[in-house]
Amino acid sequence: MRSGFTIIEVLVALLAASIIALMSFEYLSNVVNLETKVKIKISKDRDELNAGNIIRLDLLQSIPFLFKDEVGRKVSTPFFGNQNNTLMSFVSLSTSDNTRDKSKLRRVNYYIKNDNLVRQTTLPNNQAVVLSERILLKDIDNYQILFGEDLNLLDEKWPNNQRSDSSIKQNKKYPKLIIFSYSIEQEERVLILSTYK
Repeated sequence: MRSGFTIIEVLVALLAASIIALMSFEYLSNVVNLETKVKIKISKDRDELNAGNIIRLDLLQSIPFLFKDEVGRKVSTPFFGNQNNTLMSFVSLSTSDNTRDKSKLRRVNYYIKNDNLVRQTTLPNNQAVVLSERILLKDIDNYQILFGEDLNLLDEKWPNNQRSDSSIKQNKKYPKLIIFSYSIEQEERVLILSTYK
């Protein structure tokens, strides 16, 4: 009786072990790649959800405060949409601010800067005093914002004094609907908002 393995048996065993190791490595690397892609997608979805919630909260807390323009004149409406390079501008009562030395009123400005959606808060009558600035969404393309009272009556600006439709003639200080469409990495997104006014 012989003891031990022949060289052929050892080579066959090594070949089988290397095939199994190669297949498991490929499987594990695919799992790691998939996990990374899922984490990135979840992070982006979370950022978009948070951005939508921040905008909604600001709109809920908006008040009919007639702030002043850059030259110090009172304006005729408490809400501006898509004017002076700003997507939206209005005054909000900040419930989360606990500072005692400043008013809780904040002018909230949303604008696009370097393909990012930015939320900026300033003093209501002095835009030069920036209280906070935060990027809500990064790398957005093809954005459009529309304002109106009805899905069939949407305009690119608010207030739109050019509209001849007598039913919309700026009797309303706030738009009922705000539709913000944009794309991130060639994926179209739409955020439907309301001022709740």
